Amino acid sequence: MLYALFWAVSLVPLGLMAWLIYLAIQREHQLDQRLLTCDTTLLTESGYIIERVTLGPAGSHIIENAQVVYQSVPQYISSPPQQ
Repeated sequence: MLYALFWAVSLVPLGLMAWLIYLAIQREHQLDQRLLTCDTTLLTESGYIIERVTLGPAGSHIIENAQVVYQSVPQYISSPPQQ
């Protein structure tokens, strides 16, 4: 009886740790998928904090504690040059 109680007490924390590891892997996988699809809601989501931009365009500067605002740029249709 004591042997079964020992296993029951030891398997509960082990199961909890396995569940937490699974959740962390799932969250990382979701983040990778959202980054691959350029999900703009990542900029405003409270679950993720953007600390540093590592792949910015050449000549870009990092401004600490800057508020990130997503703004779409209108696409204008250019007309062919006048002759």
